[in-house]
Amino acid sequence: MRLKHLLCTLFAFSAAGGCDDTTTGQLTDDPGPPKLARLVVQDQASFTTDLLDDQTVACSYDNPCVVVGTVAGTPPSCNIPDGATDGTCDDPFLAGPISIGPPVSSGGIMVRIVFSKLLDPSVETVTVDPTSGSDIYMLTDPTMIDLQDANGQSVDSTKYWDPTGSPYQVSYSLYEPFGPALVIKPSASLNVSSKYTVILNPAKAVDKQKQAAVAQDGTALPSTYSKDFTTVDLSVAGITPTITPDPMTMALATIAPNDTIQASFNADVSAVSASLKLGTTIVPINVFEEQGSDPTMCTANANPRAWNIQPTVGRFPAGTYTLTIASATDAGRSMDNAFLDDMSMSTQQYTFVVGGSDDSMATTHIMASDCVATDGGV
Repeated sequence: MRLKHLLCTLFAFSAAGGCDDTTTGQLTDDPGPPKLARLVVQDQASFTTDLLDDQTVACSYDNPCVVVGTVAGTPPSCNIPDGATDGTCDDPFLAGPISIGPPVSSGGIMVRIVFSKLLDPSVETVTVDPTSGSDIYMLTDPTMIDLQDANGQSVDSTKYWDPTGSPYQVSYSLYEPFGPALVIKPSASLNVSSKYTVILNPAKAVDKQKQAAVAQDGTALPSTYSKDFTTVDLSVAGITPTITPDPMTMALATIAPNDTIQASFNADVSAVSASLKLGTTIVPINVFEEQGSDPTMCTANANPRAWNIQPTVGRFPAGTYTLTIASATDAGRSMDNAFLDDMSMSTQQYTFVVGGSDDSMATTHIMASDCVATDGGV
């Protein structure tokens, strides 16, 4: 209402400057029903996927890509093959398999059911926390939205209404997500290689005129609208220190004799099968979950997404090695669901060199047998 106040001041002495209309200076609300503008799954670190964005967009030197938003500030570009004049736009929001994102303790993921306009304020109920005095916002009817697993069971989640954001254009979706939106935030990480379904009851998603939500094209949504998505397969997300060849020269990477190789996965892992060879000779190894360097804080420092690999003798003799990661097991599944077998993925193999002096910055990694039971550590 600041704009209204300014207009009233400017026209205070004008006979035609009456300011009885409380909507002066405000944008006119779209008289049509709220449209389901986007159905977004995202985290706060790396990705934003719109499940409704399933079409690639053509572009050319004369027809550049239209920027509707970015995930992390980098605008999309037009990918034109060598010798061609036409290509397709990078689409940072294009639908596809969904990453399960970081652990919930680091933000997790959220599902955002984005509308073209604000819903009626009655969509949420505001109460006051008697202890802190702060407002608590909750959906008046949490059953209007849901996230279900492949068995049709509801995923334990926090649900709320976020009236902020733009439905069609954002500059940085990780920090300024699409909105306004009904939000579902799972209480635990989703499983990899799994099907999930987003559910919406459009009759309960109404605007101030009590018009129910409709599809992007304005047609009616089914009484129970649903949209499926599948999460990505379990995979090795990274290796430290670097043991992959230089991408330019293809020269083998070299690590120090006292280094520990750590494989990071894109989900919590309960078991890893790996082998190591020095030339053609098998090297006995320890493969264990990351638990930090303090033997009294193993549980607190446990990271089931990071697994360490080191020779049982404690260090690498000099030479050329081949590391094979044969399988891993998603901690959210039964032990017999090894991802390389279930998902027909090829074995991950790395060839590297060990040489030079010890790394003075190498980190100590505690094995389970080294942990010391304390009141707070294990």
